[in-house]
Amino acid sequence: MSLLREALFNKQRPVQQLEPTEPKVIGAGLGRTGMPSLYEAMQIIGFAPCHHMLTLAGDTPRRCIAFEPAYAGAPTDWHKLMDGYICTIGNPTADFVPELIEAYPNALVILSVRDSPEAWWNSVSGTIRLVMSVPFGILVFPVTPGRHAWHVVRSIRRHWLRTWDLDELGPEVYTRHNAMIRELVTPEKLLEFNVKQGWAPLCQFLGVPIPGVPFPHANEREEMKKNLRLAIMVGALAWVLILGSTGVGIWAIVYLRLWRYLTVNKLPWGWGGL
Repeated sequence: MSLLREALFNKQRPVQQLEPTEPKVIGAGLGRTGMPSLYEAMQIIGFAPCHHMLTLAGDTPRRCIAFEPAYAGAPTDWHKLMDGYICTIGNPTADFVPELIEAYPNALVILSVRDSPEAWWNSVSGTIRLVMSVPFGILVFPVTPGRHAWHVVRSIRRHWLRTWDLDELGPEVYTRHNAMIRELVTPEKLLEFNVKQGWAPLCQFLGVPIPGVPFPHANEREEMKKNLRLAIMVGALAWVLILGSTGVGIWAIVYLRLWRYLTVNKLPWGWGGL
């Protein structure tokens, strides 16, 4: 079962059952830098539970909602928010690396990277930008985990625009974020890692033996597309149950026309305002 399936159907292990612990590894890489593969790899070598966007969606609403004020600059108790996790990867925590380093000064930092900023942006454009869109938020609104996760994703978008002083998202987000991490973290505590490198650099950095299984190489783009189709299906079903067949038929026509309009005219998926 994929992470999104677990999140949508809320089958994640309840947070209150996690053993008290704190992150030993902070994932500083943005989403779309091999997150599914890295997530699987960290679990194989014993760094679990691992905090990730889709585990957050299936988490208790309290933890999910807590990231919204954090993005707005409100004081955040990171020890309380991250309690029970041994590592973090991807967004939203990748946007709070300075705060996490201050909270956990002994933690190691992994900056997951793509081959180039353009490769990262191409991946984001085909996946995450859709999730950031207002139409997608409307679609998943009746599904509680999806609704909470969408609010966090919108906060991520606003954070990127505000932090890097951009009018619209682009490869500059990746370039500037990674430059900030390299300046912030001392070299002995930082690993720049491309999942194409496999086990050796990761295990050497973390001081663990190389496992006797192949490094996981998930097809990130295809997995994301499958997850998006699942989210759309679950959201549409929820609206059918809420509105009934007639009401949802009208809603679906409007939604699909809007979707087509955005796609054909190549408008930013963030259309609809911040």
